[in-house]
Amino acid sequence: MQFVVAALVLVAFVALLNLALTLAVIRRLRAQEEARRGERPALKPLMVGLGERPEDFTAADVDGEKLSRADLGPGLVGFFSTTCPACAQRLPKFTELAARDAGTIAIVVGEPGETAEMIDELRPVARVFTERHGDTLTTAFAVGGYPATCRLDPEGAVVAHNVELG
Repeated sequence: MQFVVAALVLVAFVALLNLALTLAVIRRLRAQEEARRGERPALKPLMVGLGERPEDFTAADVDGEKLSRADLGPGLVGFFSTTCPACAQRLPKFTELAARDAGTIAIVVGEPGETAEMIDELRPVARVFTERHGDTLTTAFAVGGYPATCRLDPEGAVVAHNVELG
């Protein structure tokens, strides 16, 4: 009988200890979450801000036709990198949207020998440019990551970011 009582006391003690440790862990996790929320840096936009226009530029598309900031009008703009797995995943959705939008501009960023596949996929639905990161269009649009997409208004100002690429 004494053995049963001792066992029950031991089980109760272990259960209370477990409860106390669980509550301490929960308290610690909440404190860390609150600290993290307060220290979270502001997210840097992937490109020029809403309501802003890109810097002045002049660039030639893959067919050799020139484009400048003054030529920008309403439509989609998409920047895709050949080294970006997310770009490859989102490219089909972008081409689907671009097929319905006559003013689409697509910029493929990568080394010259690596861009052909993306160019071929985009060419039927967009005016395609190719360059290395930091060249004319990525600088003009202040692109900081890929894929970066936006919609432009008739004056060439950004009215939406990350246009429905899912």
